[in-house]
Amino acid sequence: MISNARAPEALDALHRVLVLARDLAYGRRDRTLVGDVLDVAEFLCRLIADPVDRTNEFRSFLIDLSGVDARFSEALSRFDRALAA
Repeated sequence: MISNARAPEALDALHRVLVLARDLAYGRRDRTLVGDVLDVAEFLCRLIADPVDRTNEFRSFLIDLSGVDARFSEALSRFDRALAA
């Protein structure tokens, strides 16, 4: 699970990851890269649904994605909005 205070931002971040994955696919980027990003997105869903608090792990995956493509830092920023509020 993601802490209740950050759940809306987690869903927003996941949405951004999926939008960028689609953009990578349409941009005809490396299929392996697109598949890897979708694997992470799939796992992010599992972290949200997990009964154990996985908030820090969720954020770590967003950081890792940002290292793959700088545009994923927007997903991290969206997730971190809850901390700034």
